[in-house]
Amino acid sequence: MWKILFMIRNYIGHVVRIVLFNFYFLPWKQAVKLPIWIICRNPFREYKKGHIIIDCEDVSTAMIRIGHRHDFYYRKGISIKNEGTVVFKGKAVIGNDSVIEVYKGARLQFGERVGVSSSKFFCACDTTIGNRCSIGKGCTIMDTDFHRVKKVKDGDKEIQVSKPISIGNENWLGYECLVMKGVSTPDKCIFSARSVVRGEYDMPQYSIAGMKQCAEYWTDGYYLDPDDNAL
Repeated sequence: MWKILFMIRNYIGHVVRIVLFNFYFLPWKQAVKLPIWIICRNPFREYKKGHIIIDCEDVSTAMIRIGHRHDFYYRKGISIKNEGTVVFKGKAVIGNDSVIEVYKGARLQFGERVGVSSSKFFCACDTTIGNRCSIGKGCTIMDTDFHRVKKVKDGDKEIQVSKPISIGNENWLGYECLVMKGVSTPDKCIFSARSVVRGEYDMPQYSIAGMKQCAEYWTDGYYLDPDDNAL
């Protein structure tokens, strides 16, 4: 009996959370369709400061599922810190145990039919995920270094902290890929598990790329100033 009451309480809590979330962020015409479903325990943290936009004509119920459960992380929640703008261009699934942090003035866009499995997004600039992309378990996509690095030879000139990321359509990022600032990838490409993805990729479509190490080494002349390294 108590188990049944507990399940009913959780169900009601999910429904209330879904309704409040949709009407808080979306225009009334979209919100009444309840397009964003939150289906995880222990959801969210700082998320009310920013904006969430659904930029497509065909808005339907549960088209965006946040906290989608899967076998590995079904008991965990999802962490969202949004002080900027998150844009959905269509249907999307963001798996449980994911982290989304969008800082003030930044923009994170998910294309049509994007699938994310327990991955992390850190956006301080502009990150775009193309249509029909698959983001594997444990991936990290970050368009910022978080801290400023200075170059001694150029009179302590600061290296650009953040650069936009553009992931092409129908890309697949394998298990635990790390996508760094300034990345641009073509359409229809695969990056193998635990690849370090950095820079612009000039390769044909239908390619598989795997890069275990950084493509470029900076050997000297750079340092982190502990008194001046904030984002």
